[in-house]
Amino acid sequence: LTTARRTIDIYDGEIKYTDYLISQIVKTIKEERIDKDSIIILTADHGEQLGQHGMYGHAGLHEANTLIPFIAWGPGQNIPQGKKLKGYAQHTDIVPTVLDLITAEKRPEMAGESLLRAMNGKEPLREEIFMEGYLMRGIIRRSWKYIWHLDGREELYNMEKDPMEVINLVDKEKEVRKELRCSLERWVYKNLHHREDPIVKAERIIRKAKEENSYTSDITKLPWG
Repeated sequence: LTTARRTIDIYDGEIKYTDYLISQIVKTIKEERIDKDSIIILTADHGEQLGQHGMYGHAGLHEANTLIPFIAWGPGQNIPQGKKLKGYAQHTDIVPTVLDLITAEKRPEMAGESLLRAMNGKEPLREEIFMEGYLMRGIIRRSWKYIWHLDGREELYNMEKDPMEVINLVDKEKEVRKELRCSLERWVYKNLHHREDPIVKAERIIRKAKEENSYTSDITKLPWG
């Protein structure tokens, strides 16, 4: 086997093993007769690049990294079975959704929105979402994805026509690029005008540590640690 094929096979094995473990959790919940009082939400912190864009791992804001599962199960809850939603959700939606399911109130300062109404067909999922990665940020609006890098590089993809994100249209679709970049800048200002940008702060800390020959991979030393 090639290294690439072996890496993919190992990843497939991990998925299969995880699927088995989830089945055991569901089986136990049913055996204990607590399934009507249980909620399971399956998600992930990131996806995995398996050769896309010449990378193996999880760095960046391409679909292989950002497209993750969000599966809700609760036989005794107001969760429709076998329904697939189209649109965008994010991790910050998990807590508001769970609170909504158990009829608890969401605190005003909480980010994210409950997905329960979308699950039950009462409203669509959002068509726009903002993303952050290491030294980069991005926005998806309907079929367009724009990625801005701290070093000035930009990426723009039409996700409908180019789902593998191969053709960078940043120089061809100037109006789309301008519109999405302005929206991203407004979002950054709204959320960060009162504090130092953590992306800039992280880069400053890492650069200083490297200059002092004291670089550490300890994430607790970074702004989000």
